[in-house]
Amino acid sequence: MSIEISRELVEDTLFARRMHRDGFSCFTWNKAGIELMQASDSALPIIEDVLQGVVAPAFGLKEFRGLTEVIGAYFVIGTRSNPKRTFEFIRSLPTPLMSDAVLAVGTWFHSAPRPNSIRFLPSAELLQFLEECACCERQSIRWNAQHVLQRLRQVRSPDASRNP
Repeated sequence: MSIEISRELVEDTLFARRMHRDGFSCFTWNKAGIELMQASDSALPIIEDVLQGVVAPAFGLKEFRGLTEVIGAYFVIGTRSNPKRTFEFIRSLPTPLMSDAVLAVGTWFHSAPRPNSIRFLPSAELLQFLEECACCERQSIRWNAQHVLQRLRQVRSPDASRNP
């Protein structure tokens, strides 16, 4: 995939330009985000550029409807191909954005992902990163990491999901 096409895919994801609505319900999903999660590690520097150059300067001032998908794709691709780079980059983000990135892990990773779901099993490196964040001096990062770790540690039986 060319750099231009990859950049377009990241921006389509970030700005939720290609949403799909299930014709039988109100369920929608970010089609570009699903495609981005399947991208190769060549997408990492493009995602980094968008997060640093587009999101970070406007974070809190502008809504990025697909930010969770962009961050999720970054973690999925990065933990698979280059965890060290991934975590170093996330740590370099401004605190509010890093805090949101840590929280987004809980959306895309699960300790027992269901078959055919778009959730992923967290790697040992990802869990270690979250453990480090759970001890962070910055409160919002610490709280979000603790919340995500708590969710990841809850292994639910298939029957537990049916009972409220």
